[in-house]
Amino acid sequence: MKLSDSKIIKSLHLLVSVILIFYSIFIIIHLFGRGAPKASNSLKGYEVYGVEVKKIGVESTRTLEQWFNDQTIVQPTNRALVHLRFKSSDELFSASALLYQGSQIIYWLLIGFLILCTQRLFHSFRKDKVFTNRNASLIIFGAITLMWLPIMRWVTQNLFIKCINQLNLNDSGYSLHNGLSLAGAETFIGLAFLGFGLAFKAAVDIKRENESFI
Repeated sequence: MKLSDSKIIKSLHLLVSVILIFYSIFIIIHLFGRGAPKASNSLKGYEVYGVEVKKIGVESTRTLEQWFNDQTIVQPTNRALVHLRFKSSDELFSASALLYQGSQIIYWLLIGFLILCTQRLFHSFRKDKVFTNRNASLIIFGAITLMWLPIMRWVTQNLFIKCINQLNLNDSGYSLHNGLSLAGAETFIGLAFLGFGLAFKAAVDIKRENESFI
């Protein structure tokens, strides 16, 4: 049986194609939508998850004795979903705001590129093209993109907080800090896929050498 006749490959190709369509709709809404309630009188709004927040003027009551002697230690993570609303053109098109918006767009484009790589890979499988340089490149580039996601997420959140601070928009009563790290689950999954992609490329080269020898 050919790979193109596999129902699993056909289903996966269809699923990823549908995801790509929904992603395209999402990115259009994300770019051109207001992102904030009309009642807020905002030109544009953004939401960022995982921001570390601390109540201004509130100190921790935990003592060192409790830290070392208690059997159960609870450390609140204080992670929040932060809404930022630009209410004037000067705020929306300021340098710090444009840097943040550009970084966020790059992050979403990386996700789109990853989905596209997956879709093109299954498309090749449906054409019975498996061991090709193109497929190897798709796996390698997809793996590198996956490893870049947590880095861009960290950069985006950093620029988000910097934008709020530089424009003096923080009237929440909380101090905001970057709650993300430069490495995440995507980093290790990407490394695994990168290793697989390099092995796949080596298999393609061996296959070509064998065919030229015959």
